[in-house]
Amino acid sequence: MKRKHVLPFGAELLSQGDTRFRLWAPKASSVELELSASGDLIRMAAREQGWFEVETAARAGTQYRFKIDGEHRVPDPASRLVAGLGAQVVEERPRN
Repeated sequence: MKRKHVLPFGAELLSQGDTRFRLWAPKASSVELELSASGDLIRMAAREQGWFEVETAARAGTQYRFKIDGEHRVPDPASRLVAGLGAQVVEERPRN
């Protein structure tokens, strides 16, 4: 039997092929999602209590990390899969 534990943060693969990314960064004024393959930076929306969130087209296997306040590139602390050079990878675990 496979067990699934849904976390309220990290990368969550959605059924339509997009992924929701969430990061808790209470002292940050801005957070961007950096998709490693394209180098694109996608601004994440600030939510209540220090959360940042964005949904974007990112399939399983997409490598990513976060950029905080335009300066600091950080890994996803909720990631369960890490590629070379410290990039996180979206896992193939769609939410039901």
